[in-house]
Amino acid sequence: MKTAEIEWINSLTYSKQHGGHSSNEPLPAWFALPQPKICHGKVAVIGGGIAGISCAYRLIKRGYEVDLYEAQPELASEASSNPKALLKPQLSPNINLADQFYTEGFFYSSHIIQSLDFPVETSLNGLIQLASNTSLQSRFAKIKDKRELPSSFVQYVDKESASKLANILLEFEGLYFPKAGTVNIKSFCNALVKACGNKLTVHTGKKISKLEYDSEWKLYDNDLIGQAEIVIIANASAAKMLDACKNYPLSPLPGQLSLVAANNTSQALRIPLSYEGHIIPASKGVHFIGTTYRHGREQDLAESERDHQLVESYLHKIAPQLNLDFSHAKAWIKSRSVTPDHMPLVGPIADKTSFNQAYEKLAYGNNRIKFEEAQYLPNLYISAGHGSKGLSSSLLSAEVIACLIAGESLPISNKVYQAIHPSRFWLRQIKSPLAPL
Repeated sequence: MKTAEIEWINSLTYSKQHGGHSSNEPLPAWFALPQPKICHGKVAVIGGGIAGISCAYRLIKRGYEVDLYEAQPELASEASSNPKALLKPQLSPNINLADQFYTEGFFYSSHIIQSLDFPVETSLNGLIQLASNTSLQSRFAKIKDKRELPSSFVQYVDKESASKLANILLEFEGLYFPKAGTVNIKSFCNALVKACGNKLTVHTGKKISKLEYDSEWKLYDNDLIGQAEIVIIANASAAKMLDACKNYPLSPLPGQLSLVAANNTSQALRIPLSYEGHIIPASKGVHFIGTTYRHGREQDLAESERDHQLVESYLHKIAPQLNLDFSHAKAWIKSRSVTPDHMPLVGPIADKTSFNQAYEKLAYGNNRIKFEEAQYLPNLYISAGHGSKGLSSSLLSAEVIACLIAGESLPISNKVYQAIHPSRFWLRQIKSPLAPL
């Protein structure tokens, strides 16, 4: 195996005792790290899904006390209520930044699940990502040709081998990840909350509508309901309702899972299959099959026959002999928050007007100017836009924010940090005003 590849795989431990990634090239001024905060009071986290609970967990592990505010009557009520979510890496031929972030996140989330003293409902016994279209076939072939990865992490399998692993007849080859699989996110969230102990105070049914800063942050529902020295906004696309986040390109994207009764053939499926959609082995006689992305239908949370038909067509392409009956399918519909580049917003929050004024000369390509380091709103952070990859991104994002607050070295490279930094979209607008985000 190539030395660089060995080092990259060995680095996927994500533990601060292994030194993080502190030896990177310096960050540019517009992505400078915020000043660490010695917190004598509480941290407030807005959002009680996997992103917010992960932030609370990583801070409490460092001794902070956290107030967690959730708008719904109970935690993990929205997209984080998915009982059969996929946890898997994302590989590219050239180890691009998304590959690094989501694959490191896969390992980090897997590590946290295994380290918890409280049970999490999982099935991490393997998953096959099928090369079910020409784009995936080309990408997987390049991965096989260019990269040397340990078989304990991933294996390239032909159609026959894939069929044997899945225990059903498949029409495509693919990548087999022996340690990937499914996680009940709500179960995971409950375990993290229990691990937080009495340093976590949960406030449900509290929709934060306004933040004000006066030596510390004040949080309002209709009335003042809390104060905190540090605030982390982790309530998905609802973050845009707060003034500090209104300029971020963060949007809701609903999707539908189809719950379909298993038949004698489909009962044989042993492991999850991922393709344009995905199918999970039957549990209590039901398959979870999905998922759709309702682009252009952002407010549509109604059951859709068209979505049932779409996931049925994807499934028929990869395993036509299953012949599942979708006529009585039920739907599970929730909305995720997404960004235009499919990477989350993770890090300190700046004021857009001040940011644009500080770096407007970058529009002329003048990179020789010595710019002042970025200034941020005091002790305010965001973790949102995780899309359908929240299992692989939320814990690592929470660790990034916890390191920023505590003044520790980052658990990711500086280049990956820039790829998830909340100000990246504003920088792109400065450099290319007419380009889409």
